[in-house]
Amino acid sequence: MKPRKVPNPLTRADARKAIRWFQKRMGIQDWRLRLWIQDSAPDWVGKVDGGTVGMARRWEHSKRAKIWVSASQCDDEDEALSILFHEGMHIVGLDIGIENADREDRIEFAWNQIGDLMAEAYRAGI
Repeated sequence: MKPRKVPNPLTRADARKAIRWFQKRMGIQDWRLRLWIQDSAPDWVGKVDGGTVGMARRWEHSKRAKIWVSASQCDDEDEALSILFHEGMHIVGLDIGIENADREDRIEFAWNQIGDLMAEAYRAGI
């Protein structure tokens, strides 16, 4: 899949600033989150289908996680921020024990909604 050109792509520096904001609001500011803001999925993600634009992985029993976002496949920076926060919610969900394959569709819906709201709040400076 050829990446789309985003008018205002989310840079790594922008993503780091946004994820720090997210961490404070979600009470995980002591976590070590590594970010990959790049077109192709990093090796730790593995092969992805054409519609996948982000992924999160958490080390069990630790406060460490990884997030990948392919910002160039997003329509704009706001969508990339929403995906970043959506992936962050997966980490929070795993930490509090609410990630469950039986409810995956409902959890994805919730994380989409929360990701969008967090992006709006971040943009508004809340």
